Amino acid sequence: MPCDLLCGFGKADITPKGFETTLFLAGFAPERKATGILDPIEACALSLELQGKEVVFASLDVIGFLYQDIQDVKNRLRKEVIPGYKGKNQVLIVCSTHNHDAPDTIGLWGKAFLGKVPYRSGVDYGFMWLCRQGLRRAIKDASRDKAKVQMKVARFEVPSDLTRNERKGGTKDDFGYALGFYSEDGALKACLVSFGAHAETLWEHNTLISADFPGALRRRLAELGCSGGLFVQGALGAMVTPNCPLDATFEQRCEWVKRVGYTLADKAKEALDKASFVEKPMLLHLQAPVLLPLENKRFYLAGKVGLIKRDLHDNKLVTEMHLLKISDNTMILTVPGEISPEASRRLLEVLPCENKVLIALGGDEIGYILTEEQFKDKEYTYEQSMSVGPKTLRCLIETAKRLVDGIKGLSS
Repeated sequence: MPCDLLCGFGKADITPKGFETTLFLAGFAPERKATGILDPIEACALSLELQGKEVVFASLDVIGFLYQDIQDVKNRLRKEVIPGYKGKNQVLIVCSTHNHDAPDTIGLWGKAFLGKVPYRSGVDYGFMWLCRQGLRRAIKDASRDKAKVQMKVARFEVPSDLTRNERKGGTKDDFGYALGFYSEDGALKACLVSFGAHAETLWEHNTLISADFPGALRRRLAELGCSGGLFVQGALGAMVTPNCPLDATFEQRCEWVKRVGYTLADKAKEALDKASFVEKPMLLHLQAPVLLPLENKRFYLAGKVGLIKRDLHDNKLVTEMHLLKISDNTMILTVPGEISPEASRRLLEVLPCENKVLIALGGDEIGYILTEEQFKDKEYTYEQSMSVGPKTLRCLIETAKRLVDGIKGLSS
C-alpha cells in the first residue's frame, strides 16, 4: 500500500576507549571506578518523517542525560546544515537506557566521604563530549538515511520470571511495545522496543563498561535482520530489575544479560511478524515544559555544591514531556524519569487510545516518579530520597491531559 512515511537510523560508538580506567561508573554506590570494557556502548537514533515533519528518537547507553545537556545538543544541531534535517520542523526526543555499567553522566557517583556521601561530581567532561558528539553523529546519519517505509505497532508479552520487583507488594509490566519500520522490499529497517527494567544485570561489583541487556537486544535484532534497533525504557522505577539471582557469578550475570536482551528482541520480532501494517500512519506531536516543585533537600544541596548541574526557577525544576500520535489507536508519551509501574498506569489512563507506549527517562532524568501512596510507604524510602517530590506525578498527569487536548485539536 502507498505510504509517505520515511524512516532513517543512525548510531555511534561512545565507548571511552583509552581513558576508561579514569572514570566513575554510575549507579549503586559512589567511587566505583571502571577497570576495562566488556562491550561497546552506543548512541542510537531513529528518524521518522511525514508530510515535512520529522521526529527523531535518540537513545544513549547511560544512566541518564539531563535536560540542559539535551538542550545543548539541540542548540548545536540547529546551527548545522544537515542533509535531510528539518530544522525547526524537527522534533528531537533524547532518552537513556538507564545503564548502570556506563560512566557517570549525572554527578552523584564520584568521590564520597566514607564511600557513601558524595562530595565531588563523578562526571568526566571528556566522556560527556563523547556522548554529545555521538548523539549528533547518530542523529545526522538517521536524518540522511531516510527512505520510505511501512509501520507496524505490536504489544508483546514476556515470561513473568524475566524480571522482578524488589519492593514488597510492587508490581511490574510483563509486556512491552515494538514499533517496526519496513522498507519497500519487506525488510525490517528499524525497530523501537519499549520495556521497563533497570539495565543493571551485571550488578554492583561489576567494573567493566557494558551496554547491559539493551546492547544484547540490539545485537539480537541485528541477527534477526534488523540492524536499526533502538531500546527505550518503560515503567522501570521502584524497583523493577532483571530476575538474575543475587548470588550469581559474573559469568552467570553475563548469560542473564544475553537472556534478557535476546528474549525482548525475539518476543518483539515475533509480535511484529504477526501484526498488520498501519493503514494511515500519523506523526502528530506536541511537547510541553513542566515545572516541578523541588521538595528534595538532598537534590537541592547536590545542586548547591555542584554535584548536579541544572537550573532552578523559583525553586522549581524545569523539564519537559512529549506526546505523539502515530496512528488512530497508538500514542507515545515521554516521562522525564524513572516512573513506577503503579504511577505509570495512572498516567497512561489519560491517553484515549488502545496502544499506550511509554518512554521513561525521555528528555531528562529527574529520579523516581512515585504515587502518593508510595511516598507514604517506608518500603520506598530509597526511592523517596531520589525523587523530586510527592507532587511530581500530579504535575505530569496535568501536563499529559493538556497534551492530549492539544493532540485532539491537531487531529480535528
